[in-house]
Amino acid sequence: MATRGKVRRHGQDLNCDEVKSYRPALLIITAVTLFGAFVSVLLAVRTREFYGGDIYKKFREEAKEADTEMTLSSAVNNNNNNVVHVETKGR
Repeated sequence: MATRGKVRRHGQDLNCDEVKSYRPALLIITAVTLFGAFVSVLLAVRTREFYGGDIYKKFREEAKEADTEMTLSSAVNNNNNNVVHVETKGR
């Protein structure tokens, strides 16, 4: 500040008038953003094979098995409900 002929007085705020004041913050934010983009691309490349396959196959098979069990269970229950129970009084 002294080289520019400015003097700081007690109670007076400092002002950032130049690009130099914001450069470190801009560089840090840029570096973090680029690092995040690099990690994102790296993870996308590594998981491409996994997501390229059928990731829901296991869940569809489990749902199909559950549906089959439910169908069999309801068929057995329907057969039991259709049986006519006749009671006869003994003589």
